[in-house]
Amino acid sequence: MRTRSTCRAVPSPSPTPGTGEDANATGDLDVTGSLTLNGNGSTVGGNDLDRVFDILNGANVKLLDLTIRNGTADGDGGGIDNEGSVRLNRVSIGNNVADADGDGDGDAGGFDNDGGNATSTQSQISG
Repeated sequence: MRTRSTCRAVPSPSPTPGTGEDANATGDLDVTGSLTLNGNGSTVGGNDLDRVFDILNGANVKLLDLTIRNGTADGDGGGIDNEGSVRLNRVSIGNNVADADGDGDGDAGGFDNDGGNATSTQSQISG
């Protein structure tokens, strides 16, 4: 027996430019709960507008068979900024940028683990 979960989502990420909010109103995909995303080889791109995924404290995320590209963040993690728990399996993260936010602390263009838990299996992480 298969169980399938569905969820409502905004485009990936929201086509409305904007940063600094955690309610999926603009920019990146803000994850606050549990999410399993099986990309089946798909690419999720940030369109150089904002980071791609912002995994917030308390979130539990599994990303499978996915490419994450073209995220841009003012500060940390252009592809993924993780404060929750994330498991990457066959995920490619590349061509993302984290710009210093005025104090020279721009971190990890591809992936920033900011106090969260992260596991990576058969994945590639670069800028």
